[in-house]
Amino acid sequence: MTYNIPDFGRIVANPVVYIISAIGLGIVAIMVFCCRICLQRFGLILLILFTLFMSILLSLAIAQYNSMTIMIAFINTFGLTVFLTIYACISIII
Repeated sequence: MTYNIPDFGRIVANPVVYIISAIGLGIVAIMVFCCRICLQRFGLILLILFTLFMSILLSLAIAQYNSMTIMIAFINTFGLTVFLTIYACISIII
């Protein structure tokens, strides 16, 4: 597999990045769901960390596929979201 950025292939092939992101995501998720006091005090920080760890895991997973597959998945997801939003708006009116 070829990458445009030379160091990116090394990052994707490194399992330590996956492990750190997965453990960090698990810890943040447990803090959000189980510790109400932590969520009240550090809500924004936890949200930022959750988003950061999830985006790292998602980008590393997406890096394994070619760009056409990613675009097809994006278009399908976007189309489904728009369709369901329109359906929900119409259902409220009727």
